This record gives sequence, C-alpha cells and structure tokens, in this order.
Amino acid sequence: VIISAEGGYSTGDKIKAYLIPEERDRNLETVNAIIERCLVEDVLTDFLTSRQEEVQTIITYLSDYKTIMRNHDYQIERKAEQTGIAKGIQKGVEQGIKQGIEQGIEQGIEKGIRAMVEALQTVSQSRDAVIQMVADKFGLSAQAAADKVAQYWG
Repeated sequence: VIISAEGGYSTGDKIKAYLIPEERDRNLETVNAIIERCLVEDVLTDFLTSRQEEVQTIITYLSDYKTIMRNHDYQIERKAEQTGIAKGIQKGVEQGIKQGIEQGIEQGIEKGIRAMVEALQTVSQSRDAVIQMVADKFGLSAQAAADKVAQYWG
C-alpha cells in the first residue's frame, strides 16, 4: 500500500514510495502525516500503533537518500580509520620491540665491557693490554676501547 501525505492510498510495493527519488526528501512532518493518514484509514493500524516511533525512524531514514549515503561513507571512513589505527599500533609495537632489543643489547655490551675492565684491572693487567682485549672482544676501534677503559678504570 502506498500512502501519500495528501490522502488516499493505492496498492503496490510498500517500500517503493520511500525509495523513488521524488519521495526521498520527506521530513518528519510529512512522515507523521502519512502515519496519521494510515491510522485514520485503518491501514496497518495495529503495526503503526505498536511501533510508531520505529516506523518514523525507518521512514525518515529511508526517505533521506543523502543520509543513507553519508552514513555509508561514514561507516567506510570509520572502518578505514580503525584499520589504520590498528596497523599503526602494530607497527609501533614492532618498532618498540626492535628498539627495546637494541637498547638491551647495548646495555649488555656496556655491562660486559665494564665487568671485563674491572676484572682485568683486579688481576693487574696493564691498561694498554686491557684496551687491546676490549677492542678485540667487543669489536671496537682502539680509540673507542680506550675511551671505555678510561670510563671504567678505577
């Protein structure tokens, strides 16, 4: 049944009235007039009485094609945004793990150098010998090894 705000109804697809372009711009006032007309003419009275708010919402929503398209676009944008955020978080976690591992290795090497310098100093190794051993064991240049030995030589 197709109902117009002006009155009267005709048989046909119930939904078609709300999907044809001319009918898409119905506002709430028009929707309420249609529902009122249906109630007066005893068309779908039980259904409309029990679900009037729901029918208003559905008809208004269906009648506004722009709203449908905006909602569709919003949902697509929201999904893309959520996907982007998830990928960003994952990449951040991966970079954080990598950075943490690198820092852990650096700290471990630093502790190893310190322990080696202190241990070799306690067994009376010469400073030059310790520099050479640190350079060899940790793959450092002579200058970098000398700087580390100077830092921990007590």
